[in-house]
Amino acid sequence: RRERKRALAVLGISLAGLFGTFALEPGYELKSDLYPLNVCYNVGLAFQRTLLTRNYHHTSRDFTFHAKATHPAGKREIYVMVVGETSRAPNWQLYGYGRETNPLLAHQEGLVAFSKALTESNTTHKSVPMLLSGVSARNYDSIYFRKGIITAFKEAGFRTAFFSNQRRNHSFIDFFGMEADTCDFIKEDSVVPGYNPADDELLRLAEQELAKGAERQFIVLHTYGSHFNYRERYPLETTFFTPDYPVDAKRKY
Repeated sequence: RRERKRALAVLGISLAGLFGTFALEPGYELKSDLYPLNVCYNVGLAFQRTLLTRNYHHTSRDFTFHAKATHPAGKREIYVMVVGETSRAPNWQLYGYGRETNPLLAHQEGLVAFSKALTESNTTHKSVPMLLSGVSARNYDSIYFRKGIITAFKEAGFRTAFFSNQRRNHSFIDFFGMEADTCDFIKEDSVVPGYNPADDELLRLAEQELAKGAERQFIVLHTYGSHFNYRERYPLETTFFTPDYPVDAKRKY
């Protein structure tokens, strides 16, 4: 019994020392960095955020940007916002990558490339809503009480449209997209199993929206982007970099 008490005491001292060592690390938190406390914390956090998400339409109901148009009436004003997926600046020709991955953009007059821009999250369900609103990583929880940029344009008198080449997933991407006058998640437009339109289909919808001739228009195009498999991202006849299927790729020495 004495040996058992001594062993428990040594274990307790060791654990206390271990916790103390980690606690000195910058940014270390027991609730999020120590197993199994982090598991319990994340389960509770997920439950809490699920409840907040369900109440979003109520908690954001009275939010307003107080947005107003500043350009004179009578002149057509059009903005198109394209939201990409999984694209990395180091692989863009515009930022110095060796291959011609942006051959058309590279010759676009008046193009401004922001070389020091960084995403605030590496996950779609967080990064896209932050792009579509004034929410940042520092104040992300304010998302439950705010609306997105589409509402700001609507307040300023713009006709708005949101076209996505992804499916609805009951997230803030859906909520902010559905603020638009016209909203379409095009992967859900077909009853054919495995329907997987290329991002080019979004351009056709944008053309249709522009043809409506509204004086002020704001259009958001949410692409499927650079997710695997690459050959599913574009029509087969436009294939440029090959092989574009994982099983065909070979290591090059």
